[in-house]
Amino acid sequence: MYQLEQRPEPIEPGRRIVYRQHDDEEGGTVRCCHWDQGRWSVETLCGTYVDLSDILMVAELDSEGQILSSFTTQNLWHENECAR
Repeated sequence: MYQLEQRPEPIEPGRRIVYRQHDDEEGGTVRCCHWDQGRWSVETLCGTYVDLSDILMVAELDSEGQILSSFTTQNLWHENECAR
């Protein structure tokens, strides 16, 4: 089990995310991640807080906005949360 100060963030700052919010898909850039009461949330640059389980896709972009790498998160967060 990680100590709080040793717990690695699940998504690096600067990554783009697509997330589910009110049955719509939204997008944003990760500012940082927060660990609170046994759960991760992600704060975007525009100040939106997103529960990790609502994130559908994560992407790394280059300086021109082109996707360098990406992955979908279907079942990923639940499986990893159980292992932490």
